[in-house]
Amino acid sequence: MNGDGRVVLQRVGNAVLIPVHGPITDDLMQALRRVLLAHLERGETRGVVFDMSGVEVMDADDFARLRQVAISATLMGVTVLLAEVQPGVAAGLVLLDADVSWARATRTVEQAMGALKGI
Repeated sequence: MNGDGRVVLQRVGNAVLIPVHGPITDDLMQALRRVLLAHLERGETRGVVFDMSGVEVMDADDFARLRQVAISATLMGVTVLLAEVQPGVAAGLVLLDADVSWARATRTVEQAMGALKGI
């Protein structure tokens, strides 16, 4: 935990694991982007995994906020993966016609970390 409250970055090899817990707020996503981009600016990180297992409810606006953070990281040259998106969240995003085209996802954090090893 750092000075931005609920933002936690856990370094695992050349990747960063970020547990995301609801509710997703604009303030949380702004803090997350600020902390993550400051970390990525230092280099040596090739991938970011958002562990979504702690998010039980997410609407299209919440997902768009997460997308902004992910795209910011991607523009800094890292691969971004979502892991453990809850079935109800995934179904809800599809029903809400949220733009999911940008998202690369795995079922588990372990699968995400394994996918990043080859990068």
